[in-house]
Amino acid sequence: MVPLASWPVTLKAVLRTAVEGRPLPRDSAEAYEQACEWLCTETDPARRDTISPAHPSRVDLLAAGRRVAAALQLGDADALVRDPGEPGLAISAAAGGDEPDGTGHRVDCTEYLLLKLTETALMTALAARRYAFSHRSFQEFLAARYLQVHQTPAQVRREMLLIGNGSSRHVVDSQHEVAAWLAVGDDALFDEILGCDPPVLLLADLAARSEADRGRVAAALLGLVRDDYTVQLDSSLLYRLDHPGLATQPARPGPASERTGRRPANGPRLPRRGTDQTPPGSR
Repeated sequence: MVPLASWPVTLKAVLRTAVEGRPLPRDSAEAYEQACEWLCTETDPARRDTISPAHPSRVDLLAAGRRVAAALQLGDADALVRDPGEPGLAISAAAGGDEPDGTGHRVDCTEYLLLKLTETALMTALAARRYAFSHRSFQEFLAARYLQVHQTPAQVRREMLLIGNGSSRHVVDSQHEVAAWLAVGDDALFDEILGCDPPVLLLADLAARSEADRGRVAAALLGLVRDDYTVQLDSSLLYRLDHPGLATQPARPGPASERTGRRPANGPRLPRRGTDQTPPGSR
């Protein structure tokens, strides 16, 4: 619970949950889900007095948010736009069909719903009629949730998140946080990232994994930094590796390139804490 309370995004979710008398979030993913859901209930103050009973529910808005997040995170658009002629993902193009709401129901993903999404605190205006998520980490988390809710096949996930073969295989730089969110609940993906790009797992909520898994990640990282001085790990995230045998744990033997699938000269450099590239909800 301490990591969740150390970052405003998840702290607000924890406090709001406590005030409402609901059970506190069990992990970072649940805290982030609650934070995003709460943001879907906060709207532009100028429109707050005009909200009618027909206004979309937060569950519907969150379903739309997952779709938009996946399209922006995994596609080539950098914003949701109202005008089809503007660069970005047009609302008219994003609308259509329906989305699972996570409770067994389907939500019609209409242009009206997407327009209402842009009025929530989950989104922010970059310019007139141009929108992005109010924090990059919301987009990364919801994109991961989109893949989970849609039960995207494992092979498709890997093709989206990993690139290269053999010793050059690694997680796509722009998808580190999405991969970290998914790896917590996907054993096969966790194992593959552990074998080819273990520093990415330092971004994950490792407290939700077993002590043995934290030990495996620690061993991979110890071996990596022992043999490759170019690798830089974010020291503020190392607490996630805590497990009973950490103090006496030896680094895993073998050349760094064999353990990680990364060439020693190209060791990944993790973003520093406090940047938009590190998912604060999983701290």
